[in-house]
Amino acid sequence: MQCRTTRWYKVDGTQSRRYVCKLHRRRSQDCSRGPLDARVVDAAFIENLDSFLGDITGWRERLTLDRRTERDRMQSEIDRARSALDEPTGGSHFAPPSSTGGRTRRTRRERGSRSDR
Repeated sequence: MQCRTTRWYKVDGTQSRRYVCKLHRRRSQDCSRGPLDARVVDAAFIENLDSFLGDITGWRERLTLDRRTERDRMQSEIDRARSALDEPTGGSHFAPPSSTGGRTRRTRRERGSRSDR
């Protein structure tokens, strides 16, 4: 079924919307089902939406609670990491990384020329 909207407006400013079967649209003589008024179908669908999808309100509340719990957990991790950074440790546990990767670099003069090797 496809929803078809007419291009013409009614006196009240709305447009006619109908659900039409593809077969009926292409070969109306082969399809016994005519177009259905979309307002009637949409109203019935929305009225029964909870039975189709289940408890939407409960699902939304559980999702909100789960997100809030996760946000609180992440905030506690951030607070714990900040307090660990603020604590004086009496010295650094790790030496800052050197740009040479721990090796000492010698200049060309210290290494000597290639001809000396």
